[in-house]
Amino acid sequence: MNMQIVPAEEKYLVDCIRIAIRAWESVHQSYAACIGQDLHEAVMGDWREKKEESIRTEWAGGAFVALVDDKVAGYVIYKTTGISGSIRDNAVDPDHWGQGINTKLVE
Repeated sequence: MNMQIVPAEEKYLVDCIRIAIRAWESVHQSYAACIGQDLHEAVMGDWREKKEESIRTEWAGGAFVALVDDKVAGYVIYKTTGISGSIRDNAVDPDHWGQGINTKLVE
């Protein structure tokens, strides 16, 4: 696997949104299975739209992208304040789960 971690650029944003929705789909299906689709929708609303909005909002603060064979495979969005920081959002394309990509992004 030829992987690179690079600073995020606007050209990667749409791919990262697509990956986030794919990665979180199974989580939300699980939630809906546990609490019921109606309650899930009442609590979460349109989670896909909210996820996209969140990524677009946080993107400018700082992000890194994992490229595998020159294609976006994952991302991490972070925020720093003084000497500390936090991860604001992250996801890896399900096709690349288990390959250590998220570990490299967080490092």
